[in-house]
Amino acid sequence: MITCAFWSIKKFLETYKVCGPRNTKAGKADAKAAQAVGLEPITAAQFLEAAYVKGAIRAHPVANELFSNGQPEVSVYGEDAGTGLKVKGKLDWLDGDRVVDLKTVGRMAPALLHLQSKSPRSNTICRQRIT
Repeated sequence: MITCAFWSIKKFLETYKVCGPRNTKAGKADAKAAQAVGLEPITAAQFLEAAYVKGAIRAHPVANELFSNGQPEVSVYGEDAGTGLKVKGKLDWLDGDRVVDLKTVGRMAPALLHLQSKSPRSNTICRQRIT
């Protein structure tokens, strides 16, 4: 959900609906209505967390640069050579041959966002903290 909010507000609005608290009758009805039209209900706190992470990335020069070019949420598919099983995954960000993986940790003081980027070309890893 955080990656969707960061990369495309349009996609976010097409995927999620901020609903009232689910411990209330109105919140439960709101969530049920959202699900009926194919939206995933989220809380206001989840929405605010996504907005905070987006702002932190945009304000950090290295993180902003890592996410400035490329494609978000790229699906990859393959087959395990050993077992023949089909495998799939979703990359947070793909910029040519560089994959950027966004990780967040909750309830830390100060809040910490950890970015890791690895380029197959150079086989180097860049890690940055964003507080």
